[in-house]
Amino acid sequence: MFLTRRAWLLMVLCASVSTSAAFAGGDNGGSKRNGKVTVRNQTNAPIGVTSKANSAAIQAAIQAKDVQAFQDAGGRIVNPGQSTTFSLKSGSHAIGVGDATFANTATFDANVQKGQTTTLNVTSGAGGALSITKA
Repeated sequence: MFLTRRAWLLMVLCASVSTSAAFAGGDNGGSKRNGKVTVRNQTNAPIGVTSKANSAAIQAAIQAKDVQAFQDAGGRIVNPGQSTTFSLKSGSHAIGVGDATFANTATFDANVQKGQTTTLNVTSGAGGALSITKA
């Protein structure tokens, strides 16, 4: 069976487009990979965690001690022994944590690198003071 010039040209064009599309995204399906920050709760109580500690909405929720507003602004509640992971663009991000009443809070300036994961541990000390350390 012989192919017409039009069919042959269409096959070549489809093959070249599908090959270039496969290489464009790399191994993760996108041309740019974000970095990740994983926050592990190593306290004995639930904590609130945010990757936007300096945002006005997060600050307002903390001042009002409003957990729902905190979550609506992108904050997450993490139970003891659990963790949460944020996918973030490269650069500096203020990671913030707080106890259930937001009486004790802490922040950590995480330098996120493309394609890498930074793990942070949250612990509590005397009087419930929270601290964040890089694992």
